[in-house]
Amino acid sequence: ATAYEALGLGTSLDLRIGHAHPDLDAMLEATSRHSWAFLTAWNPGSRVLSQEENEERQGELNAVLEATLGEGSEPPLLLPGRGRGLEGDWPAEESVLALGLPRAAALQLARRFGQHAFIGGRRGDFAELVWCDEG
Repeated sequence: ATAYEALGLGTSLDLRIGHAHPDLDAMLEATSRHSWAFLTAWNPGSRVLSQEENEERQGELNAVLEATLGEGSEPPLLLPGRGRGLEGDWPAEESVLALGLPRAAALQLARRFGQHAFIGGRRGDFAELVWCDEG
């Protein structure tokens, strides 16, 4: 019940769990990347924080991503995004679509920022929900 929206490289993406995304696959191919993750640092553990706290956390996540080596030993390509509940019962959350960020690195970052899950995938595959709990 969430829309995952990202902007960049001349197009907007509307990512959905369980769906293929040819435009995203084309971006991955054009940038010689294979994996992707859609991450946020907002509202850790489903606990609503203030706008200021969330923006600070998201800035920290973006800084960590800029210093992270992804595929091919280069930083992932970061595109701004937002997750928006379709039922209107949860505030929209600033997010980032990281092209070229392997799943293991995305999982580590999502856990570090207190998230229950993130969405991700690889070129040619369906978008999937990845749970962060270790149990």
